[in-house]
Amino acid sequence: MRRDHAIVIGASIGGLLSARVLSDVYSKVTILERDSLPDGVQFRAGVPQGRQLHLLLMRGLLELEKLFPNLRDDMKALGGNELDLMNDCRYLFAAGWAEPQPSNYRSIIATRPLFDAAILGRIRQIANIEIQTRQDVTDLLFHGRQVVGVQVRNRDTGEQREVAANLVVDAAGRPSKLPEWLEQHQFGRVKETIYKSDVGYATRMYTAPTDWQGWPALFVMPMPPHIRHGATFLKVENDQWLLTIGGVGSQRPPTDNAEFEAWLARMRTPLVAEITQKFTPASQVYGYAKTENRWLHYEQLPVMPAGLIAIADSVCALNPIYGQGITNTTLSAQLLATWLQREGVGSAPWALGFQKALARRNKSGWITTISEDSRLADTPTYKPLLPIRVLQWYSDKVNMAAAGNRAATNAMVGAIHMIGSAASLFTPKVFLAAAKFFRKQPPSSVPAAPNK
Repeated sequence: MRRDHAIVIGASIGGLLSARVLSDVYSKVTILERDSLPDGVQFRAGVPQGRQLHLLLMRGLLELEKLFPNLRDDMKALGGNELDLMNDCRYLFAAGWAEPQPSNYRSIIATRPLFDAAILGRIRQIANIEIQTRQDVTDLLFHGRQVVGVQVRNRDTGEQREVAANLVVDAAGRPSKLPEWLEQHQFGRVKETIYKSDVGYATRMYTAPTDWQGWPALFVMPMPPHIRHGATFLKVENDQWLLTIGGVGSQRPPTDNAEFEAWLARMRTPLVAEITQKFTPASQVYGYAKTENRWLHYEQLPVMPAGLIAIADSVCALNPIYGQGITNTTLSAQLLATWLQREGVGSAPWALGFQKALARRNKSGWITTISEDSRLADTPTYKPLLPIRVLQWYSDKVNMAAAGNRAATNAMVGAIHMIGSAASLFTPKVFLAAAKFFRKQPPSSVPAAPNK
């Protein structure tokens, strides 16, 4: 098939990264975005959890820089903070506070708008990528069984037009209309799997006093089912601090400003409440509870139309509380880059083959996420297989050991940031540290604050 023009539906991170890899092989790439896009670091209306915590895992940063070399420099220029994830951060694990230690684990701490701005800035420098805003994609255009473009409506003028393309990539995220379009055009119903989570979280911005000398990052780690709430307090851009708290069921945090502050005092450490009492609130409280896991099984369709694929959250949207979204999206874009080097790009077999490959890549993250969500639920509807339950039990013991053992701390932080493999949790030093807790439960109380 020709490679003259590719269309990407949505300027989500998944859409931007898809456009980046498509630009290597298509003469022109057009991103059709339904909202306006800011010129700098600003919140976007089309990103519903944009005000919430977004962790850029170390794995995510490393993978992003394969697409955009030295992207961290752009992020730092916009105000992001590069931290040593073990020396600059303080972690309250199940059994207490971990000792800080210098490490090679590094990433950028910032808000979602800053990450968007850095990536969008690079995209705008690519000559063969065009971004058209305020454009609603209302349907697919077909020639026989092949997608040959999209129907577009201008949200400001109401004008409708057709835009031709050799390949259409749906990166519209959770609001994607692709299942409806495929059913309307007689390609069958796309099977959907949903696993609901009872997790909710809330975020507030703060300004620190001018003489504040505290840590730039504080993590209060959950360990379900014993510890069903957590908190993350980060120094982000513009000398502001972002506090996100999360909980399950009756422990879901409130969104009323006064109730939010009162909720902090009931956490298992008083430290977060003590810090916020010294800080000045810089925003209202923003809540978010759309944390269900959803997988649209395009890989199970008998045939995928030629000229069409779906990617990122348009296919598999996971509970964002685990912070893997940007990383998983980047890995999906890299998978697309690999498939763009294959024969038959854009053909029906190629499109279905890509969806099957993407499903294989998504499977481990899906199982991990719903397995963790099942431990949070009061009445779980999913029971992980025995090997997963054993790994969860053992990981809990590493979590407990991490408070007093550097090897266990290193393994936990590496696992959180998707560095290495699960085997790092089973090295002799980590196993011996975890073994001390095999018959123990988390302590009922922990020190109020780190020693350092």
